[in-house]
Amino acid sequence: MLLKVKYIVMLSYYIKIILDNLEDIKWIIVSFCDYVISYKLLTNFEDKLVIYSLSCEQTNQEEFESLEGRIKDLNPKYEYKVVNDKIAIGLPEYLEYLELFEIIENYKIEKYTFNDNGSIDVNGDVNLHNEGLTKLPIKFRNFTGDFICTVNKLTSLEGSPKTVGTGFYCDNNNLTSLEDGPETVGDDFNCSSNNLTSLEGCPETVSGDFDCTNNKLTSLVGSPKTIGGDLHCRDNNLTSLEGIGDVKGKIYSDL
Repeated sequence: MLLKVKYIVMLSYYIKIILDNLEDIKWIIVSFCDYVISYKLLTNFEDKLVIYSLSCEQTNQEEFESLEGRIKDLNPKYEYKVVNDKIAIGLPEYLEYLELFEIIENYKIEKYTFNDNGSIDVNGDVNLHNEGLTKLPIKFRNFTGDFICTVNKLTSLEGSPKTVGTGFYCDNNNLTSLEDGPETVGDDFNCSSNNLTSLEGCPETVSGDFDCTNNKLTSLVGSPKTIGGDLHCRDNNLTSLEGIGDVKGKIYSDL
């Protein structure tokens, strides 16, 4: 099959730097596009410099196949993998992240780093609002900002971050459980308008408001031990407020 990609040429200016760092380089992604040089290192390896240039001429199949030989000249352990219009070059244990990279780019997630278990940390916010998701597309770990996955079709929080610097918003989904959700939330936690029958799986501490309105709760057992703001628990099937921890703000309920 003839692949319509650009010919990859290492810029001679960087050869010495590359040769000095070959053992440490993990992998690089090059995007094939007309007359544009585009490359991206895994951000947690950004100090390992590898630069590639794309020629303006289309390659033929023979030239493309010879790419493997040129990669092996860089490092015998290197392999490459092509997905859509991108190629990942590097150690085979890292090539699996190319599909993950595509997903991250699709959702316009910035300032992230990969972890060895395939999860990502994000320095900032992630907004997956109204994307038609039935599950989270990426395994997240630590966030410094907001995590928003509102108005989707999620039935589980599997893959959600464990630490959220500010707010966690998973309202208006089809959640039946909060298991696999975050362990620490630095501001508000909103799980309203789901199908929750239990609050088991909540973080122990929510620094802002906790909102579980419009669910199917019969008990508040499992709610955070400490809520720094208000507790909103209206429109449920509660018969008592038993199970509430230390709420610093007001409690809004139907009782």
